[in-house]
Amino acid sequence: MPVLRHIAPALALAATVAAPALAAEIDGAHEYAVRCAICHGLEGRGDGPYELYLKVKPADLTVLAIDNRGRFPFEDIYRVIDGRTELLAHGPREMPIWGYEYRRLENRQSDADRGGASAETVVSQKILALIEHIRAMQRAE
Repeated sequence: MPVLRHIAPALALAATVAAPALAAEIDGAHEYAVRCAICHGLEGRGDGPYELYLKVKPADLTVLAIDNRGRFPFEDIYRVIDGRTELLAHGPREMPIWGYEYRRLENRQSDADRGGASAETVVSQKILALIEHIRAMQRAE
């Protein structure tokens, strides 16, 4: 995991340097409302409308830093959202792999439609905006 600590900040920097105008256009709150709130709830407490239909209660996203001894687990969250990490203790993955879905959607568009940004850059920007919104939701200890 030590290598991952260096990859995530580098990825964030590369994504913002590659397309600064694009970064300003992506709204993490909107991404959260569209992709996450149905399960995690508008405030991120794991109480979205689909909670009743799931076998595993959605995580309370407002306590991620508290549960991680005060450190927001950026790298872990990035890997869950983009699909590289599956939560094996929960059995089959119930949470959609948004990195995969973002790539699928972005690959349908041309570079011109994305303002000259590559699909991978757009995907990274969306995930980073989403994570920043989740970071802003954190409760104080």
